[in-house]
Amino acid sequence: MSKGQRLKILLVISDTALEPSLTNTTTEIRVTIGINDDFDQILDVTSGILDTEQIAHLHRLWADDAFPRDFNRTGDELIITARQ
Repeated sequence: MSKGQRLKILLVISDTALEPSLTNTTTEIRVTIGINDDFDQILDVTSGILDTEQIAHLHRLWADDAFPRDFNRTGDELIITARQ
């Protein structure tokens, strides 16, 4: 990743996901969960892969009402990201 470029972290709630999944590239971390999953499932899928700061960011996307977030619905997915 070039200097000044930030890693984008997305929390995706999918109407059709049967189990949580993680996609981790050089530019994006995407955690997809189902509508009945909770933060424990996020921890299960990210444990040992993401660092503490990245997991804390996911938790803010998940639960911190004071954290500025964008919510975008695309098909069967609700995509939550930090507001730019």
